[in-house]
Amino acid sequence: MVMLKIRDIMLTTPPTVEKSQPLSRALSLMEEQRAYCAIVLESGRPYGFISYKDVLKKVSSARFRSMHALSIRVSSFTNPFTNKLSEDMSIAEAAEHVLKSSSSCLPVCLNDKLLGILYPKLFLKAVLKPTDVVVAQVMRPIKEAALKMSDRVIHARKVLTEQEVFAVPVLTEDGKAYGVIDERDLVKAYINFLTHIPEKRQKAQISYYLLSDICKRVKHIVREEDYLDIAAKLMIEEDLSGLPVVAESEEVVGFLGLKEILNFISSSFKR
Repeated sequence: MVMLKIRDIMLTTPPTVEKSQPLSRALSLMEEQRAYCAIVLESGRPYGFISYKDVLKKVSSARFRSMHALSIRVSSFTNPFTNKLSEDMSIAEAAEHVLKSSSSCLPVCLNDKLLGILYPKLFLKAVLKPTDVVVAQVMRPIKEAALKMSDRVIHARKVLTEQEVFAVPVLTEDGKAYGVIDERDLVKAYINFLTHIPEKRQKAQISYYLLSDICKRVKHIVREEDYLDIAAKLMIEEDLSGLPVVAESEEVVGFLGLKEILNFISSSFKR
């Protein structure tokens, strides 16, 4: 595999937000730029970052039901810069760091100067070059991955957390591929719920908030024999964190998500 460096895939112009600003501002900027995290500033200087993963941990907790989630300051969700990466680091090593990161977002620095940020979806750019690697070599089995449309949103959050994955496939009740849910989707779902459901009804209503209420149908699926670069291109074009994988029989047999791609890069790319 080609020796790629962090500089080849990092986001050099990430969204930025002051830590005193409301969460709504950070989420709006991240949505505009289709970024999964933003740099948090303190008096104009980089201080830390906020990611969908960090937001999900807090907005899904019971204590946030009594708050106006979108008005909470960004500082409540901020991670200070600790593990800083060099732009010269190989993406194989960088993939390991991101997989081990509690927030899945890491700063790229030169001394104390911030050069950019790195998060899982950016690694898709590393596997766009034509390859003989097929999806079946990288995917994980569907038995380890899938949710049903009738599953609750709170269950989906639990699955993402416990399996330490960035996305999971959603199947119909008869096992057909339907959609994909990731941290961004769940943050939007929780924010929408907290914003529109009166506080006194939230505790009871959250149990009836289903994936069928929030999950969008994927336009494409991939087959076991499809090449990895084709799948990565689809994920970028459709802004997805994963794709269901079907066999020749059309049965859903696996899931190709960002974690699988990071694991592949970590083990197969040059260091």
